Amino acid sequence: MLFNQSNIDVDNGVFMKLFLSISRKRWVWVALMCLAVVAAAYFWLSKPTKPNYQIVTIDYGDVAEKVVSSGVLQPSLKVDVGAQVSGQLQKLHVQLGKTVKKGDLLATIDPSIAKNDLLNLEAALEQQAAQRDAKQIDLEQAERELVRQNTMLKSEATAKLDAELADTSVRKTKADMRTLAAQIRQTQIGVDTARTKLGYTQITAPVDGDVVNITTQEGQTVIAVQQVPIIMTIAKLDTMTVKAQVSEADVVSLHSGQVVYFTTLGQTEERHFGKLRTIQPTPENVNGAILYNALFDVPNPKRDLWTNMTVQVSFVLKEAKHVLTVPVIALGEKDKEGRYAVKVLNKDDSMTTRKVSVMLNDHVNAQIKEGLAAGERVITGDKAKSDQAESGVAK
Repeated sequence: MLFNQSNIDVDNGVFMKLFLSISRKRWVWVALMCLAVVAAAYFWLSKPTKPNYQIVTIDYGDVAEKVVSSGVLQPSLKVDVGAQVSGQLQKLHVQLGKTVKKGDLLATIDPSIAKNDLLNLEAALEQQAAQRDAKQIDLEQAERELVRQNTMLKSEATAKLDAELADTSVRKTKADMRTLAAQIRQTQIGVDTARTKLGYTQITAPVDGDVVNITTQEGQTVIAVQQVPIIMTIAKLDTMTVKAQVSEADVVSLHSGQVVYFTTLGQTEERHFGKLRTIQPTPENVNGAILYNALFDVPNPKRDLWTNMTVQVSFVLKEAKHVLTVPVIALGEKDKEGRYAVKVLNKDDSMTTRKVSVMLNDHVNAQIKEGLAAGERVITGDKAKSDQAESGVAK
């Protein structure tokens, strides 16, 4: 079969025209679709979004101006129990944490040496008493001889010298008896001291409380010469004392009887209340800062307050209960008249700025004096920005 070249060329030209026509239509449709997508995106992006505020409704609450400081818990009474005599600690009669009453036996020190000292002094006392009895007999004999000599001297039956010697013997014997009496008193004091020291080998509780520390164990030797060795420590834990350190700028605002409360690190929601008892007049210098110790007591019936716990202390200066309050974060700039700018969200969700007067301020909430009413909504921030900030922190 024969093909004509001219026919083939004609067919090819028709085909190309048809192809180009279809391609142009396709690109037109693609372009139109892209324009539609861009227009829709522009429409949605340019559409104004409704603000998403963080809001708080004005309500009633309590506000208190206060001085805040840190402190530490200590037992209301803590006594170090020591040994007043030397010797080996023979027996401990209590364990750590045991509750004791005044007079309870705590520990025993080997009493052997104290017993021997007492026996020696008692023997010396008996010896001196015997010497005193002997001197009493000598005195009675000397007094009889003096009477006889004086009688004989009246009738000139004896020499005057013999009468004088008899008188001297009486006076000398009396002097010896006074010396013995003084020695007996001195020895008696020694006996009483030795008996007291023997009693010191039985160490008893000086106060009611709990055994919070034991520093000497059974078998150890204690030497009570220049200073009293500590055996254990007893503390009263049913009442705790808070020692709060207050700066010199804040201490002038405090006074005895002021309401004060604290929270512990483990129970931040539970407040323990008390009244300021005293402020120690001598301050402490901590890294160049002058701090005064303010002391107050709190009951501890549950024994859930422990020695040396760190606490957050608040001294109440002024307080107002059941008053209208506004979060401090909602307060804007302060004008010359002392009023603050507050953004209020209206019922139609539009926002207006209003001037508000406040009274007490505890750095969390402020007491409203005028400018706001209960139930009104105030803006405290932008929720979108807050969410972005939280998201950044989480990353």
